[in-house]
Amino acid sequence: MRRFILALSLFAAFTAYGQTRHRAVPASPAVPLPTPYLTPSLNGPWFVEITTTGGLGGFGAERDIRVESNGRLTVGLIAANGKQCRFELSQEQVLEAFRVVLNARAEFWFASYLPANVNGACCDMIVTTIRMQRQELDSNGGVWTSTYKTDVMPSTNRPNFPLDLIGLYNVIENNFDKYNDQCR
Repeated sequence: MRRFILALSLFAAFTAYGQTRHRAVPASPAVPLPTPYLTPSLNGPWFVEITTTGGLGGFGAERDIRVESNGRLTVGLIAANGKQCRFELSQEQVLEAFRVVLNARAEFWFASYLPANVNGACCDMIVTTIRMQRQELDSNGGVWTSTYKTDVMPSTNRPNFPLDLIGLYNVIENNFDKYNDQCR
């Protein structure tokens, strides 16, 4: 009987020693999304500008684009102060651009998405700069204009871009780059 009590005591001591307390955590806990500090204004002025620099000639891709809330589209060599052409956009085109401006979470963009070591980058290294300016509201109802800017090399590190930045870039490039062909 003593052996049985001794064995039972040892068994209880060893099993209690290896146990740890676990907190009950759901298998896939909800991850809270950061809330933006600012809310874009629905009726304030805005613009999106995509310019390029670098390359063999130093002027980038020579296909810069600027879309403004008043419906003005400017294409050409904006960054290099070269030849530029202006067009008036339809209300539907302005609305499509405004949707991506409104949905951009630009306060979370990095200032640059360029590779840290550009020595390993290929060829003529055209850098694309995306600037967006819009009116924003704070939680107290105050209104001011915020400007966001980021540098990217779309050909080298596009998978690392935030999805809203990719969406903004794609909408502006895909819908308005065709006007550059009319500005030659």
